[in-house]
Amino acid sequence: MFARENLHRPFIVAPTLSWKEAWGDRQFCGVFCLILAYLIGMVVFLNRFLPYINQRQGIVLRDPVLAHIPSIDLSVRLFSVIYASSLVVFIHLVGKPGPLLRGLVALALVYTIRVVTLYFVPLDPPIGCIPLADPFVLHFAYGNVLVTRDLFFSGHTACMLTLALSVRSRTLKRILFVALAAVIVMLLIQHAHYTIDILGALVITPLCWRASRRVTT
Repeated sequence: MFARENLHRPFIVAPTLSWKEAWGDRQFCGVFCLILAYLIGMVVFLNRFLPYINQRQGIVLRDPVLAHIPSIDLSVRLFSVIYASSLVVFIHLVGKPGPLLRGLVALALVYTIRVVTLYFVPLDPPIGCIPLADPFVLHFAYGNVLVTRDLFFSGHTACMLTLALSVRSRTLKRILFVALAAVIVMLLIQHAHYTIDILGALVITPLCWRASRRVTT
């Protein structure tokens, strides 16, 4: 149907693709269901993997940026920005199956790579680290343990950047990049991540975003 009419362009970039057309496209249905199942499995896996990471001993890095910043607990403000941004993007994309799918694929790639980097790059929290207390996740995952060694690379930064890349509206994209900057600043102020963790997310996430186009074509 839709796929036959657009043999020379990927269905994922079609901004006018409706859910009715999407569900009539076998390629879309297959990728969407697979990615959704994968992300659910990733959530279950992380619930066991992150507590394991948190028990390992790592190294403490010297961070000249953090050395000049006093640590302050900004958990509530930080997660308010993240959850509000996530909700706004979901509302924006819920009627756009193509961009929504690409965003989910990018997120799956980001967190797959993050699992690998967390495993092979064991780090201890920065000096002065104040654990991020997610008001929602803490009560439902990780056995009520504050995870502080899930450092390289920053999942919160990667998530916010993926949200910003996923939207088509220029105005909303600008707002999300401002929100991303705010999250980065708060992460550093809280000493929840090293500067290299932030930079790693800013480099890896765009690569995953580009790769998501290939995966969904």
